[in-house]
Amino acid sequence: MPTLFLIDTEDGVTSLPHAVSIAKAYGDSLTVLCIAKATSRKLTEVQREDPDCQPLPARILASLLSHSITATPVYDCQGPDTRRAVLDAAHELDATRLVIHASSLDRYTSRGTFVRRLARSAPYDVIVLDSGGMTRKPKRVVVPQLKGGATFALRLAARVWGDNPDSVVALADPKALPRSKRTFKKVTDKATDKVRAALSQAEDPHPLLETLEHGIDGDNLVLIDAEEHKQVPSVIAMLKSLREKRPDTLFAVALVRAKDAAGPGIVERWIENVRHHAPALNRDERKSLHERMIAGGRLSTDFGVMLTLSTAIAALGLIQNSAAVVIGAMLVAPLMTPLVAIGMALVQQNFELFRAAGKAMIIGTGWSLIVSIIIGSLSPWGDLSAEVVARGGPNLFDLGIALLSGIAAAYALARPGVTGTLVGVAIAVALVPPLAAIGIAIAKWEPTIAIGAAVLFTTNLFAIVLGAAMTFQFFGLGISRKAGDTLQWVLVTVILISVGMSSVAGNLIYNLNLQMHEGVQRAYSRPLPPAVREALSTRVAAEPNAEILSMSQSNIEHGFGVQVVVVTYQDTSPTLADDLERILTTQMGGYHKARAIILRTDPTPKLQPPPQPSE
Repeated sequence: MPTLFLIDTEDGVTSLPHAVSIAKAYGDSLTVLCIAKATSRKLTEVQREDPDCQPLPARILASLLSHSITATPVYDCQGPDTRRAVLDAAHELDATRLVIHASSLDRYTSRGTFVRRLARSAPYDVIVLDSGGMTRKPKRVVVPQLKGGATFALRLAARVWGDNPDSVVALADPKALPRSKRTFKKVTDKATDKVRAALSQAEDPHPLLETLEHGIDGDNLVLIDAEEHKQVPSVIAMLKSLREKRPDTLFAVALVRAKDAAGPGIVERWIENVRHHAPALNRDERKSLHERMIAGGRLSTDFGVMLTLSTAIAALGLIQNSAAVVIGAMLVAPLMTPLVAIGMALVQQNFELFRAAGKAMIIGTGWSLIVSIIIGSLSPWGDLSAEVVARGGPNLFDLGIALLSGIAAAYALARPGVTGTLVGVAIAVALVPPLAAIGIAIAKWEPTIAIGAAVLFTTNLFAIVLGAAMTFQFFGLGISRKAGDTLQWVLVTVILISVGMSSVAGNLIYNLNLQMHEGVQRAYSRPLPPAVREALSTRVAAEPNAEILSMSQSNIEHGFGVQVVVVTYQDTSPTLADDLERILTTQMGGYHKARAIILRTDPTPKLQPPPQPSE
């Protein structure tokens, strides 16, 4: 696995010997990346005999040859977003650490911004190196222990440059002296005898920056650990000023950051790790995905037939309150592909795909409503089934389901090997059943249910588009443009989706609060096992004029247990209640609280005389 040396200017050649030393110390090979901005992304190895070799790669190859280094590959790394191009190249080349040449200590330049962003987000050990024109191996490495830290910097310095005794000096921070000593001891305790001899610690009561400024000589390397990132700018500013005061004193500066370091960039590095471990799409897979999106995201005879059938099946299943039929309609429905295609069109800023998929979605939605209204009008029942009513009260959880389903659908479409999971995705997020519920509710003139089902459909629509766009962007299918170059129709669409999502989310939150107040809608009780019911019926049959009114166990009420309610028209045996409770306890295994309730009532209710009209 290689150590990558990143360079974009010819003066970075002076940092090449230091990069070679770092790679050699870790037993890695060295790979050089010549970075350049371009309209398209490219990573190609530069050959020595290439007549079209650019000046920077040619200079690098000549420098390597002068140092008798012939096995180091040099790559030309280009892209519209150089940071993204470098991170993708590092992943492709299986890099272990990055050495980034910094041409100056100035942080307020475009290149300084690039180096800082790359150093924050790269999921590798990073060494940002400014050689200061010093090409020789440093005679001494000075490590300022900012706030008493610098564990990674000390270990790196000892491993790479710790050949001679006292060649690495740690400057203890007088404001954090106890921690400085603990850090130094932790490093030396785990080091070999040779490394321990190379390390030494200097204590000075003066401020750390003052001690550092007076202690730097020619051919020194100042190694700054980014662990205490808030202190780094002041150190950089001091070193920059020192170079201006003493231009004849050549010294190098390096800023180091461990890949597992806390602080700024930790979230970015985690995202990059996830991105790099996700399967990447090659050119053929990208082309195949684009073709599938074009074919499945446009109006066609197949699309119309399948949509009509799925809407009719869903409407009939909803009217008959059949969940199995509704699930079958979900599997037949083709409406998800246009929404995923819209997400891809937004990422790629492809207006032709966006227009075709949007047209299919709008016409398909309208046609589904017409079909469902017709079927709802033909229904002989005047009221709505539970399946229709259930789609009239979406909540915030439906938004989460739809968003995750959109991500899953886009992932499955992008990875041909997992397209079988689209069946599960289609069941998870329903598009046609809410449309059918809207049409049936309109036909029966139930506006509240129709509005609720419309909110559910809109939620699914926006969330699928958003989830698909996020997934395709994660796969690197988006095009790179400057912020000001984003096409206007993309901005308008994103704004509309954002406004729609906000409006829908408000309604979903309201519904969730209302449902939390009303409680979960599910059956309160369930019947007792057949053997228990038979035993209870046999015992009650022995009592004259006694009948079982109910026997059940609770689904949700803790402590309810099991109970039987008996109604009788005369006195019963005094042991009836005890016998019934004993049957319940014995038959149910003794794990449930058993209760028998005996109700006494008159055999015939007394009729009240009708009220007499007032005179």
